[in-house]
Amino acid sequence: MSTQLPDMWSDAFLAVREIPGLGLCAVQRFVFTCGLLVNVRISGLSYDYDARFCYSLSRDALRDLQDWDGKGDPPGDWIKEKVSGRGKPVRSNPLVTSTGLSLESVAPCGKQTAFTFHGEYLVDVYPHSPEGKALRDRRRELDLTLRDAAKLLGLMSVELSRLENGSAVTDWPLAMTKLNGGK
Repeated sequence: MSTQLPDMWSDAFLAVREIPGLGLCAVQRFVFTCGLLVNVRISGLSYDYDARFCYSLSRDALRDLQDWDGKGDPPGDWIKEKVSGRGKPVRSNPLVTSTGLSLESVAPCGKQTAFTFHGEYLVDVYPHSPEGKALRDRRRELDLTLRDAAKLLGLMSVELSRLENGSAVTDWPLAMTKLNGGK
Protein backbone atom coordinates (compact mmCIF):
# COMPACT_ATOMS: atom_id res chain seq x y z
CA MET A 1 0.00 0.00 0.00
CA SER A 2 1.24 3.46 -0.79
CA THR A 3 1.69 6.12 1.87
CA GLN A 4 0.35 8.62 -0.67
CA LEU A 5 -2.95 9.99 0.63
CA PRO A 6 -5.79 11.33 -1.51
CA ASP A 7 -5.47 15.14 -1.81
CA MET A 8 -8.51 15.77 0.40
CA TRP A 9 -6.77 13.89 3.25
CA SER A 10 -3.32 15.48 2.92
CA ASP A 11 -3.82 17.79 5.93
CA ALA A 12 -5.70 15.33 8.16
CA PHE A 13 -2.59 13.68 9.61
CA LEU A 14 0.70 15.07 10.94
CA ALA A 15 2.61 12.15 9.40
CA VAL A 16 1.96 8.76 7.79
CA ARG A 17 4.12 5.70 7.40
CA GLU A 18 3.66 2.16 6.18
CA ILE A 19 4.71 -0.20 9.01
CA PRO A 20 5.30 -3.83 7.96
CA GLY A 21 2.57 -6.07 9.30
CA LEU A 22 0.42 -3.15 10.48
CA GLY A 23 -0.47 -1.32 7.28
CA LEU A 24 -0.73 2.43 6.93
CA CYS A 25 -0.12 4.15 10.28
CA ALA A 26 -0.62 7.85 10.95
CA VAL A 27 -0.34 10.49 13.66
CA GLN A 28 -3.40 12.69 14.18
CA ARG A 29 -4.22 15.41 16.71
CA PHE A 30 -7.27 14.95 18.93
CA VAL A 31 -8.80 17.36 21.45
CA PHE A 32 -6.71 16.37 24.50
CA THR A 33 -4.22 13.93 23.01
CA CYS A 34 -2.37 13.02 19.87
CA GLY A 35 -3.01 9.56 18.41
CA LEU A 36 -0.88 7.03 16.60
CA LEU A 37 -3.43 5.27 14.38
CA VAL A 38 -2.81 1.69 13.26
CA ASN A 39 -3.98 0.25 9.92
CA VAL A 40 -5.70 3.40 8.65
CA ARG A 41 -8.24 2.76 5.90
CA ILE A 42 -9.59 5.71 3.90
CA SER A 43 -12.78 5.43 1.92
CA GLY A 44 -14.10 8.58 0.30
CA LEU A 45 -14.99 11.07 3.05
CA SER A 46 -14.45 8.70 5.97
CA TYR A 47 -11.68 6.68 7.53
CA ASP A 48 -11.29 3.92 10.08
CA TYR A 49 -8.41 2.30 11.93
CA ASP A 50 -7.81 -0.78 14.05
CA ALA A 51 -6.29 0.87 17.11
CA ARG A 52 -5.21 4.25 18.44
CA PHE A 53 -2.36 4.79 20.86
CA CYS A 54 -2.89 8.10 22.71
CA TYR A 55 -0.01 10.41 23.65
CA SER A 56 0.18 13.60 25.69
CA LEU A 57 2.63 15.14 23.22
CA SER A 58 2.57 14.96 19.44
CA ARG A 59 6.37 14.77 19.31
CA ASP A 60 6.24 11.44 21.21
CA ALA A 61 3.65 10.04 18.79
CA LEU A 62 5.72 11.21 15.80
CA ARG A 63 8.87 9.64 17.25
CA ASP A 64 7.09 6.32 17.83
CA LEU A 65 5.65 6.36 14.30
CA GLN A 66 9.21 6.69 13.01
CA ASP A 67 10.85 4.19 15.41
CA TRP A 68 8.23 1.44 15.75
CA ASP A 69 9.09 -1.78 13.95
CA GLY A 70 5.51 -3.05 14.22
CA LYS A 71 6.32 -5.70 16.81
CA GLY A 72 4.55 -5.49 20.16
CA ASP A 73 3.44 -2.05 21.28
CA PRO A 74 4.95 1.29 20.23
CA PRO A 75 8.19 1.82 22.18
CA GLY A 76 7.45 5.19 23.78
CA ASP A 77 5.30 6.88 26.40
CA TRP A 78 1.81 6.28 25.03
CA ILE A 79 -0.96 6.69 27.60
CA LYS A 80 -3.78 4.45 26.44
CA GLU A 81 -4.66 2.18 23.57
CA LYS A 82 -8.18 2.56 22.21
CA VAL A 83 -9.89 0.37 19.67
CA SER A 84 -11.54 2.25 16.81
CA GLY A 85 -14.91 3.40 18.12
CA ARG A 86 -16.07 -0.07 19.05
CA GLY A 87 -16.54 0.42 22.79
CA LYS A 88 -13.93 -2.23 23.56
CA PRO A 89 -11.74 -2.03 26.66
CA VAL A 90 -9.13 0.69 26.89
CA ARG A 91 -5.66 -0.53 27.83
CA SER A 92 -3.17 1.61 29.77
CA ASN A 93 0.54 1.55 29.04
CA PRO A 94 2.17 -0.53 31.79
CA LEU A 95 5.37 1.52 31.34
CA VAL A 96 3.62 4.83 32.11
CA THR A 97 2.07 4.82 35.55
CA SER A 98 0.31 7.64 37.32
CA THR A 99 1.59 8.26 40.84
CA GLY A 100 -1.31 10.52 41.71
CA LEU A 101 -4.85 10.07 42.85
CA SER A 102 -6.65 6.84 42.12
CA LEU A 103 -9.60 7.15 39.77
CA GLU A 104 -12.73 5.06 39.61
CA SER A 105 -14.78 5.01 36.42
CA VAL A 106 -18.39 6.17 36.47
CA ALA A 107 -21.00 4.38 34.39
CA PRO A 108 -22.61 6.51 31.67
CA CYS A 109 -26.19 7.57 32.34
CA GLY A 110 -27.18 7.75 28.69
CA LYS A 111 -26.18 8.56 25.13
CA GLN A 112 -26.40 11.63 22.95
CA THR A 113 -25.61 12.43 19.36
CA ALA A 114 -22.37 14.26 18.65
CA PHE A 115 -21.84 15.93 15.30
CA THR A 116 -18.35 15.95 13.79
CA PHE A 117 -16.77 16.63 10.42
CA HIS A 118 -16.95 12.89 9.74
CA GLY A 119 -20.62 12.45 10.65
CA GLU A 120 -22.89 11.79 13.61
CA TYR A 121 -21.88 9.54 16.48
CA LEU A 122 -23.57 8.34 19.65
CA VAL A 123 -21.40 9.26 22.64
CA ASP A 124 -21.72 8.45 26.33
CA VAL A 125 -23.20 11.02 28.71
CA TYR A 126 -22.16 11.04 32.37
CA PRO A 127 -24.04 12.23 35.45
CA HIS A 128 -23.42 15.82 36.57
CA SER A 129 -20.50 15.94 38.99
CA PRO A 130 -20.59 18.86 41.45
CA GLU A 131 -17.15 17.80 42.71
CA GLY A 132 -15.74 17.73 39.15
CA LYS A 133 -17.19 21.19 38.49
CA ALA A 134 -15.70 22.50 41.76
CA LEU A 135 -12.31 21.06 40.78
CA ARG A 136 -12.51 22.73 37.34
CA ASP A 137 -13.65 26.03 38.86
CA ARG A 138 -10.77 26.00 41.35
CA ARG A 139 -8.25 25.14 38.60
CA ARG A 140 -9.50 28.13 36.62
CA GLU A 141 -9.38 30.41 39.70
CA LEU A 142 -5.73 29.42 40.10
CA ASP A 143 -5.22 30.15 36.38
CA LEU A 144 -3.83 26.66 35.76
CA THR A 145 -3.92 24.82 32.46
CA LEU A 146 -5.27 21.29 32.44
CA ARG A 147 -1.71 20.03 32.05
CA ASP A 148 -0.29 22.10 34.95
CA ALA A 149 -3.13 21.13 37.28
CA ALA A 150 -2.74 17.47 36.32
CA LYS A 151 0.95 17.63 37.29
CA LEU A 152 0.04 19.02 40.72
CA LEU A 153 -2.39 16.14 41.19
CA GLY A 154 0.08 13.54 39.92
CA LEU A 155 -2.23 12.73 37.01
CA MET A 156 -2.14 12.80 33.25
CA SER A 157 -4.21 15.53 31.58
CA VAL A 158 -6.67 13.01 30.22
CA GLU A 159 -7.27 11.69 33.77
CA LEU A 160 -7.97 15.17 35.14
CA SER A 161 -10.34 15.76 32.24
CA ARG A 162 -12.25 12.60 33.22
CA LEU A 163 -12.63 13.90 36.78
CA GLU A 164 -13.83 17.29 35.57
CA ASN A 165 -16.35 15.86 33.08
CA GLY A 166 -17.82 13.33 35.51
CA SER A 167 -16.63 10.11 33.87
CA ALA A 168 -14.44 9.31 36.91
CA VAL A 169 -14.43 9.95 40.66
CA THR A 170 -11.63 10.16 43.23
CA ASP A 171 -10.87 11.23 46.80
CA TRP A 172 -12.24 14.75 46.25
CA PRO A 173 -10.89 16.38 49.47
CA LEU A 174 -7.39 15.06 48.68
CA ALA A 175 -7.68 16.30 45.08
CA MET A 176 -8.59 19.82 46.27
CA THR A 177 -5.75 19.81 48.81
CA LYS A 178 -3.22 18.79 46.14
CA LEU A 179 -4.59 21.35 43.69
CA ASN A 180 -4.17 24.06 46.32
CA GLY A 181 -0.51 23.14 46.69
CA GLY A 182 -0.98 20.88 49.72
CA LYS A 183 -2.79 23.54 51.77
